[in-house]
Amino acid sequence: MLLDRNPDYSNNTLKLIAFHTSISSLFILIHIFIGKLLFWLFFDSQKWLI
Repeated sequence: MLLDRNPDYSNNTLKLIAFHTSISSLFILIHIFIGKLLFWLFFDSQKWLI
């Protein structure tokens, strides 16, 4: 059973790496979006104060 599972190990690691990279890129996009949203909210509040 271990011998049969050995070839799939590299494939699984590749899938895991691809999954991790997609999650990290998605997290970065969400972070940028939230940052822009907070910036615009702050900018609008500053405009209203003036």
